[in-house]
Amino acid sequence: AMDEGAVLLRFPDNLFQAYFPEEMKARIRKAKSVITDVGHMPLFRSVPNTDLVDLAAEFELLSVPEGTILIKQGQTGEYFYVVVDGVVSIEKQRTTGRGHVKNQLVAHLRQNEFFGEISLLLGRPATATVRMESQSNKIYRLSRQSFIKLVDEHPDIMYYLQGIARDRLRNHDSTGRRVAI
Repeated sequence: AMDEGAVLLRFPDNLFQAYFPEEMKARIRKAKSVITDVGHMPLFRSVPNTDLVDLAAEFELLSVPEGTILIKQGQTGEYFYVVVDGVVSIEKQRTTGRGHVKNQLVAHLRQNEFFGEISLLLGRPATATVRMESQSNKIYRLSRQSFIKLVDEHPDIMYYLQGIARDRLRNHDSTGRRVAI
């Protein structure tokens, strides 16, 4: 959807290649990729494309090997993550009756799902570990500062996240399938 008053310009490839500095071309390619990858998600639907272009500069694209820990239970989160490719596992440490600590798989998150928001919003340690279950060439990461700015500037995102967080926390309490991460 185009913003009211926005103008879309299309340049022939040869003109684009010849007259735009390489840094500008890289920024435009990154913005296009971010908008394509996350712009359709319900979380970002209320964000105008012009704001998504600005936000794209804040996203860091990660290629994550299988087995990598992205968030560790007990640590305060520093990033908000969006899964574009791959699968992450949500694991919770549990103490057995004998006092042994065991990791229990409680959920998988896949394409177009996100994590890390609860720790960032509430400022409390993560209650689960998030591990890369499969190789991923596309996970976006947004710093705490950029994430807080995003939710401050777009109240619809905050309302959406509050609903997701409420569901995740409620589901964790009753079923153990989702956790606050």
